[in-house]
Amino acid sequence: MSLFYCKTNGDKTSFNKSDFKYSPASFNYELAAVRLGESNTSVIVKKGGKQYVVQLNELLENKYKLVKVNNDIIIFEFQGKEFTINNRFKND
Repeated sequence: MSLFYCKTNGDKTSFNKSDFKYSPASFNYELAAVRLGESNTSVIVKKGGKQYVVQLNELLENKYKLVKVNNDIIIFEFQGKEFTINNRFKND
């Protein structure tokens, strides 16, 4: 069974510097949704009017690899550095 969380009130969720272990200047995406499940775990991010669906172990714009998604955090990896984002859509 998959769980899907997204904001429905129209508010945007932006990444803040405090959300990352390392803060890349070029990582300016808005988190739109998180899908957790035993298979097909993915996130949806937005940048510049475009939406990107990224599944676990796939690349975002051929650059950032999505390496972990859970109820608390989302981790992308690029050039050996991990970028940890707090999952604002966690199921409390």
